[in-house]
Amino acid sequence: MKNIYFIDFETTGLNPYHDEVIELGIRKINDTNFYTSLVVPEKENGIHYKYVSKEITNLNGITDSMIIKHGINSQEATFNMYKYILDTCEDGPIYIVAHNGFSFDFIFFRRLIQNYNASDKLRTRTSSINLDIIKRFKYIDTLHVARYLLPNDRVNQRALCGIFNVKNESEHRAMGDVNALIQLYMIMCEQLSYINKKGDKTFYITNTETLMNELLI
Repeated sequence: MKNIYFIDFETTGLNPYHDEVIELGIRKINDTNFYTSLVVPEKENGIHYKYVSKEITNLNGITDSMIIKHGINSQEATFNMYKYILDTCEDGPIYIVAHNGFSFDFIFFRRLIQNYNASDKLRTRTSSINLDIIKRFKYIDTLHVARYLLPNDRVNQRALCGIFNVKNESEHRAMGDVNALIQLYMIMCEQLSYINKKGDKTFYITNTETLMNELLI
């Protein structure tokens, strides 16, 4: 159960190729430490607002004033996120987990790293993102796990929290969604272990590669 990291991004909109991150959160499974930050977008998006539209604020509660007061630039946030992984990972693959990740979060995650590495800013030995670490990343979309387990149910994260009685203390905020997803992941892995008669309810939690191979993730 090593090297499993859960991520979530709050953004200026729902287009992962054009919108920008306004908050990120990451936490390793079974780790009480985590990293989260508000992020200042690189461009201003609106006429009547600076970064965040009323619709986005209504969804997650993040406002322009919060970003201006507490946000950091995406370069710093990206490196801090990477440093959290670097400081806490062990040898072997590094699994990055998100819900609806392949259509959303993983795209933002890769964009942040790509933009960081492509930046013209001077990199030092201690502020560079090691490409060897990036090559160890593998991606698990819990949406696929949920669809395998519950083929006839709605499987967005809010619905799953209702089905499995998981309380999200801060829905649509990065760490609220990360912490809820960790609970959902462990519950779904335990149920899959039981359904597939693995003998140990923690089988898929401790055998991440088998989970990916059997579910074709």
